[in-house]
Amino acid sequence: MTTMKARPSSVAEILLNEYLKPLAMSSRDLANLMGVPYSRIDDILRHSKNISNREGELLSKIFNTDSDFWIKLQENYINHTCKFHK
Repeated sequence: MTTMKARPSSVAEILLNEYLKPLAMSSRDLANLMGVPYSRIDDILRHSKNISNREGELLSKIFNTDSDFWIKLQENYINHTCKFHK
């Protein structure tokens, strides 16, 4: 019998559901805090762009997470997606 692992959450899902919504923070607010264009955050939240290392560091500072949290989250999601969409 094989067991399937649950799909890991994406950066967009965690960012939106665990941080932005509970803090009543808009994606524009986040873009301003990070010093990036709103369109960049919108692309990340729509799963059309991955975060950069710099953006991962900025998110860690803003949300007080480990410095590699966001990058590892993204890597896990990408690895899982690649594995099951070959």
